[in-house]
Parts: sequence; C-alpha cells; structure tokens
Amino acid sequence: MRTVELSLELDRTPEIDRLVPITATPDAAQALGVPHRTLDSLARQICQSCGWRVAPPLLAYRTRFNVAREILETDDLEGTLRTSHNAVAALLRSGIDLDALLDTEEISEHISEEISENLSEEISKPRLSKNLQSLVGFTREYRDRLHESHAIDAAELFWHAAKLSGDPQPLLVYGSGDFGRDALTFLDAIAAEGSLLHLPCTEDDWFRDRRDAAATLKQRGWTVRRSQPKPRRSPARYTVYPNLDTEVRHVLTEIKSLLNQGIRESDIVLVTRDEATYSDIVLDIAWEYDLPIRPRYPISLEKTQFGAWMRLLLDALRSHFAFNPTANLLRHPLTPHQPSLNWNQVRLQHPDTRRAWDNLGADLDKLGSWKSATRKTWVHRLQAILDTWNLQGQCSLWPGELAALYTFQEGLLSLGQPERDRLTFDRFARDVTDSLTLLQVPAQPGRGGVALQPPLSLIGAKVPYVFLLGVAEGIYPAPVRDDAKLDFLTRQQLNRQGFPLETAAQIARREAVSFALLLQVATTRLEMSYPQQRGTEPTLPSPFLSQFEIPPSAASDAAAKTAASWEEARKYRLRQSDPRVVNFFGGDRVLTHASHTWAVEWNRERSTPFDRFDGVTDIPLDYRKRVFSASQLTMLGQCGFKWFATQLLHLAELAEAETELSGLLRGRLYHKTLDLVYQKAKDAPDLRQGMLDVLEAAFTEAERDSNLPALAAWKARRHEHLERLRQTISQESFLPDGTEVLATEQEFEGVWYGLRVKGIIDRIDLSPEGVRLVEYKNRSSRPTRAKDSRGKAALDVQLPLYVDVAAPQLGGGRPVAEAYYYSLTKGKVIGRANSVDEAALSEFAQRVVGDLKQGAYPVEPDVDYRACQYCCHDLVCRKGKRLERKGFDRTSSGE
Repeated sequence: MRTVELSLELDRTPEIDRLVPITATPDAAQALGVPHRTLDSLARQICQSCGWRVAPPLLAYRTRFNVAREILETDDLEGTLRTSHNAVAALLRSGIDLDALLDTEEISEHISEEISENLSEEISKPRLSKNLQSLVGFTREYRDRLHESHAIDAAELFWHAAKLSGDPQPLLVYGSGDFGRDALTFLDAIAAEGSLLHLPCTEDDWFRDRRDAAATLKQRGWTVRRSQPKPRRSPARYTVYPNLDTEVRHVLTEIKSLLNQGIRESDIVLVTRDEATYSDIVLDIAWEYDLPIRPRYPISLEKTQFGAWMRLLLDALRSHFAFNPTANLLRHPLTPHQPSLNWNQVRLQHPDTRRAWDNLGADLDKLGSWKSATRKTWVHRLQAILDTWNLQGQCSLWPGELAALYTFQEGLLSLGQPERDRLTFDRFARDVTDSLTLLQVPAQPGRGGVALQPPLSLIGAKVPYVFLLGVAEGIYPAPVRDDAKLDFLTRQQLNRQGFPLETAAQIARREAVSFALLLQVATTRLEMSYPQQRGTEPTLPSPFLSQFEIPPSAASDAAAKTAASWEEARKYRLRQSDPRVVNFFGGDRVLTHASHTWAVEWNRERSTPFDRFDGVTDIPLDYRKRVFSASQLTMLGQCGFKWFATQLLHLAELAEAETELSGLLRGRLYHKTLDLVYQKAKDAPDLRQGMLDVLEAAFTEAERDSNLPALAAWKARRHEHLERLRQTISQESFLPDGTEVLATEQEFEGVWYGLRVKGIIDRIDLSPEGVRLVEYKNRSSRPTRAKDSRGKAALDVQLPLYVDVAAPQLGGGRPVAEAYYYSLTKGKVIGRANSVDEAALSEFAQRVVGDLKQGAYPVEPDVDYRACQYCCHDLVCRKGKRLERKGFDRTSSGE
C-alpha cells in the first residue's frame, strides 16, 4: 500500500525508518535525521542510467538561441529569449502535448470568443493565436533539438524520468513544497509498495492544491490518510521598525545576544522572501557586528568579483584596449599587480592602444588582437589568460571567488563544444557573457554560521529560533506577476480546454502555504518584522499577519539600548559625556580620533568664529618674501580659503589627460597662436592681412608647441577654432585702425601697494592717445573679480595692476590710454578699466597684507558665490548654510 499523509506533523512509526528517505532540503533531512536526497536527484539518476542528461544551462541557452534564430521572426533574439524563458519552462513542466496543442484550432476560436465577451476589440483573435502558436512551436522545436543529442530541459525532467520507468523503490518523501503534475506522475511511477508521501496540510483554503494532489494520487491507487498529531507551533509575533536599517540592526542584535547566551549558530535562522533587498544590508551590518551570517542561496557568476573581472576583460578586448575599460581591468583586485605600470603617466596620457599600454609598462602579452577561430581555440586562449595571470591564486583569498572560477572553468567545457565550430570574437564574447548570467555559485560557500535563507528552503525543518524579515505587503507574499508570453488569461483558457497550466490563484496559494508551514518551523521562538518605509516608499503590513492572527509586539528596549558593535558604542559615546563611559573607552585610539573629528565638525557647524580647520591658521606669512600674480591676488580677494588650499596646501585634482579641449587648454592654444601670428606678420605692410595670411601656419605650430593631446575628432574641429580666430582678427575692435603693436606676451615684475607682483601681459598697443593694454580672455563675459567692501565680486584687480606696474615698464614712459579685456570667442571688448578706485584697491591690499600677517584665510567667498563657480575645493571648505551661522551676510546680494 502506498500512502499520502495529510498532516502538519509527520506521524513517526517504525515502518518509516525502513523507507528510502527523499527530502527537499538539507534542513528537512536534518529534522528527520536522515541523509539528504532529493526527488530531483533521483530523477536525474534514472535519466543518466538510460543515457539521458539534463542539458547544462549553457547548452540549453545556445539551443534556444539557435532555434529562435531559425524560426522566430524577430530582430531582438536575446530579448525574445529572456521574455519567453519562463513561458517555455511552464509549457514543458506542465506536460502538455505540444503537438496536440498546435493541431487544435478550437483553442484560438474559444479564446477569441471568450475575450470578445469581456474585453474590448483591441485583443483580436489573429494576434493571440499567432503568438501562442509561435511560442508552442518554438518550445516543441527546442525540446526536439535537445532530444536529438539525448539531452532534456530541466523543466521536463520528471516527465522524462517517469517515461523511463526506473526500478520502483519504497520511498519516504518528506519536506517537499507543492507537487506539480510532473512530480506526482514521476512519484507514482517510481514509488514502490509501502511508500509514504507526507504533505503538510490542513483544511484551510490555501492548502487546496495539496488536497487536490492527494486526490490525484488516490485515483492512481494511493491511500490518503488524514492524521492530526498535535502541531507544534511556537508563539509568533511581529515588530514594526521605522526603516530597513533599524529593522536589521535590532534583529541582528537579538541574534548576537542569543549567541552570547550560548545558543548554537545552527539553532538560529534568518529568513527573508526578498533576498535582493535584504542580503546586502544584512551582510554589511553582520560584518560590523562580527556576526557569522551565511547566506544559503545561489547567485549568478555575474554578481561575483570574478564575473565583474571577466566582463572587464571582454570589454578591454572588444574595445581594442581603449583607456577606460583597460584601466578598469588593470585596477581590478583580481588582476595581478603590475609594478612596472606607471599610473601617473597613464592618467596623463590616456593610452588607448595595446602598444601605448605596453610603452607605459602594462603586461598585456596574452591579450592579442584575436581574429575568428574555432571554439576549441577560443577556450584555449581564454584559459591561457586565466593561467598566465594566475587567477586561481588571485581568487584564493576569497572562497566565493574561487568557487566562481572553478564553476566558470567547468562551463568552458560547454563553451568549447562543438570544437570545430568557427566564430568571431564578438560571438564568443557573447557566449561567455551568457555563461556569467546562467551559471550559479553559492553566495558564500562553506559551513557554519547563522543561515540566511528563503522560506521554501525551511519546509519540514525544525529550528529553535527563527527571525523572519520583511513581512510587508509587496515583499511577503511576493507580487503575482503576469508572464509576457503566457499571461494568466491564456493559461485560464488553456486549462478549460484540458491543457493544464499553473494559474495566478495557485501561485498566490503557494505563497500562503509557505508562510503557514514556516509557522511550524520554529520550536522555541518566531520573530517577524518589517520596516515602515522601504527606501522612500511607505509600506503596509503583510496580509498574512492578519490572516494567520499574528499579534504585534513592541521593539525590545534592551536591543535598542545595546551596542552590538564597537562602531555603535563609539557613536553612543560621542553623544553623551558620562565619565564612566569615558573611562571604559579610555584606551580606544579610534574613539579618541573620532572625538577629535567630531569636535572639529561640531565647531564647523556652530556660530563660533572660524578656526584652523576653516583656514584661520594663526601662522604668519612674510608677504615681502612672496611674489604674487594678478590671478593669485584676485583669488585672495575672492576667498582666502581658496588661495590657501591652492597655494599653501597645494591641493589639486589628480592630473588627467585632456580628452576635450578644456577652457585652460584652449586659452593656451589661442594665446600661443596669436603670439606666433604677430611675430610672423609684424613686418607686413598691412598687419591685419598679414596676420590672417599666417594664421593657419601659426595655429599648426601652436598645436605642436602646446603638446596638444589626442582629442576626439580634432581634425574636423580644428577648422572651427581656426575660423573663430580668423573672424576675431578680422574684427575692427581686435586691431583698431592706427594701432601699432609694441609687444605681445611680455613679462613684468614690480611692487604694487607694498606687494611684490609679476605677470605676463598679452598685448601692448600704441595708439594716438597713448598706450593700450589688452588682456585676452576665452570667455564671453567679464572675468570674476575680487570682493569689494560690500562682499560683492566687483573689484577688478588685474587691469589696475597692469596699468600701475606693467605700463611704466613696457610702455616706454607713454601715458596709458586704456586697458581692457578682449573676448577671443566673441570678438569684442568685455570689460574696461575706465575708472580706478584707488582707495578701494589700497584697502584691498591692506586687507590682503593683514590676512597674510595673521595667517587668516577663512571660508568667506563673495555673497553671490561667484568665486565658487570654478573652484575644486568644495569638498574641503564645505560651504553652505553653515557660513550663515558663522556670520556670513548675504543680504547685500539681494537674497
């Protein structure tokens, strides 16, 4: 007699111990005290004994891809395969006769009539019928193509094993989830007399499918027994936390407390239905708490460090060693250190060819420019890289990465078949990328630790302490989502025609069953929780909480006040001044440093005066020994901290190669060009025309002298810059009639209001009225000036300095007619030194001298923050609302 037992708890009898145990999970096997063996592994063993194998993921995907390329009319093969994967698996798992389904015309007719009664005419019979026939035809061809090589898809495993009729065995099947028609058919074929199938079940509606499964087996000769041993259900409760971080911290604090009380790690389990949301934050906080949390679920290779490294390798090869992908590859932790590689020069030169990388010391010998080859050759080339760069040694520091490498190398066996299949690098790279997506490894291989696992993996298990995270609507139960290729309406119609497929109601009931059975897992304590907010979105409690009458509970005060890590304890210490805590933490160097930095930040944000951390160093600087440029003085007048960070601390962004013609690079190029233009044409009868005639030659020479880097599409863009300079020189305002150019790019040095200064003036002209000083600018508006007495950036320093210091030296004693800024991009004057406010300049110089003597360079930009527009020190000065608390007045700016 074969028996189906419907009860929440298995009724252990002596006869059970003589049966062959089949358990769905290791936890169920441990609870039963038997070796772990699954129904799936039994089916695979039967198939293998008859010469059949379950197609590896790569073989299955490549077969689907080839079939889709041959018979589907689509321009997006990969997208089509992604959207149809679940539908194909559902058809194969259902056991539907695909040939009969394709030959049945009544299905499309019936569906069309049914739709027309309830929905608008938007869903027409031809579209639905064609899509369904295409999907079924593709599935049949894919299945048949696998069968030709004696391989089957994993979704049809039970059906195929049932047909092969292995030797029946007396089985005890325990701890399994919902049985589909395929599993029931295989079980009926393989279970000998005396077998027992235990299906945890009650009379509640959500167990309907289990009762239906028992009825199906009863029709096949099984005996259904409803035994009701008293269920062991520990008290359950749920707690609501304000956010995800607080929820995880409180739960992990409770777990750490249990471990400190001597509870074994194996007696505690963390459960979540949403691994994507919880796994990272749980592992991060567990690392902080020094808690041994071990996730027990698989991840794809693409989510491992090795997978990321492999993608970077393919990107570098595909781009022919372009700068960004190759630099990212060489900087990856799994890439061996290359001591001869000069990273400073890499940043400055941005190499983008293999030869350029080799010249800077990169070792890329095995990364050749590969042409099309056979699969065997491609696999050999890839394996050579893994061996040469010692990826096994690089991955050995992380067990998970080593497992990923081994799994990938096993997958290479499939990638290399058929060996003589010839393909391009792009095609092979796509196959490698697919393997990273399809192949899986444990998230953290190894043993021990507190398990983090999904609810279904605990069916049939017995664990004293269970903590269930994320019992919120939209998390548990997981949303029931429609399939793009085989929607629930189509499934419903197929079911009515005798082609059974899983419906939305069955999926929803399966979620409820998993929750109901999870309530039976904990033998001592079951804690549930959810956050009131998930990211920026509010959450609602799971409907399961009310359906299963789970009572609420307040968060533990002890957990809220317990520091589960040194980091939390230090945070607590920084927020109070209990001398007992001070003594307890007396030898903590980290806390000492943190207290210091906390005080620094506290003073930064308070209304106290600026201190040394805001540039007020109180270290005098002898201004008489320092020479200033006009731009330095302007910077000092804009914001003392900006000058302090740049000139005294020498803070600067890392030097990077110019990939675009930046303002600074363009200014250097334009200035050099105009200087060369004048030198070449100064003796021409018509100076303007002479300058235009030599412009292109001068521009070419300036390109060379300026060490212009390789710029994108420069050959096409240089014409634009040449024309801009040509139009500028042609303007009357650039070289007014009657003007004689005395000099260009002339250096000068002197003393200005007691400050030693030096600089270079772009051009000095002689007009009938006197000397004209011209300063070129690439911008279209007047450059930013120093602060005046109102804090506005309105005080020009550069032109008055040129008038007072440069003109007497370079103008031959002639009077200064005018001084102005000239825009090379707009071809017009953008600012003149018409009237110089001597009193304001004198006051400015005295203020600069005073600040230098006091060593005071506070964060005080102009009221409109114009000084901050091109400043790279914002992360250091951290301007903002805090400046107002320091007394920074913005009222004069009109805000």
